[in-house]
Amino acid sequence: MADEIADSKSLNSKEKLNQLNELESLLNTVIVPQEEVKNMIIALRDTIEKENLGITDLLNLLKAFKQDSVKSRYKSFDELQEYSKYSANPIGRLVLKLSGYNESKNPEMFNYSDNICTGLQLINFWQDVSRDTEIDRIYIPEEIMKKYSYSYEDLYNKKYDERYKNILKELVIKSEEIYERGRPIVCLLKGRLKLELKAIYNGGNRILQKIKEIEFNTLHKRVKLYGKDKLIILFKSVFLKID
Repeated sequence: MADEIADSKSLNSKEKLNQLNELESLLNTVIVPQEEVKNMIIALRDTIEKENLGITDLLNLLKAFKQDSVKSRYKSFDELQEYSKYSANPIGRLVLKLSGYNESKNPEMFNYSDNICTGLQLINFWQDVSRDTEIDRIYIPEEIMKKYSYSYEDLYNKKYDERYKNILKELVIKSEEIYERGRPIVCLLKGRLKLELKAIYNGGNRILQKIKEIEFNTLHKRVKLYGKDKLIILFKSVFLKID
């Protein structure tokens, strides 16, 4: 629901923030919500209590959605990592908690999860450059664009050349390094979650590989995972070990 509010084309920034603030109030208080969100909030509160989730991760997600409502440019790669702390990392943390893992007992696991989730968020940015540009969201850091003398005008004109290729190549390398730091989490997990995480990890790597195969031209092509890719991911996840 929060994601739909942040991405709404019919709401302006102020209206988006007002609605997201209302959702935040419902998490922070025992107010009885309006009818249209009542069942969802009641179910969510019940899950939070039964699973001992707390509300920090959910509040962090709301913070990211608020940022999406008012911010569409990023100056540095560090800013993107900071954004990912709120937009992506809470998802992994919630999954671990719902699977019975405790952060105080498994701090290393949660740190690995943060790296996986930040890496996936960044990979998604580079995969979706053309799509994000169409809705006026630019995640390519301004500092890196300036480094290669590439402008916003070039980006909007979808000018693919050696400059853009070098920009994406640098961003992919930085993202891979973060993603790789999360790999050890697979060895710490058990059961179904272990298999699912292997598939997610291999899927992210497959997307990175396909971006490289198209010479980083994500301005004109959006790489996707097709049936063949999914079979490769499944095979690797079931039969190959991730050290």
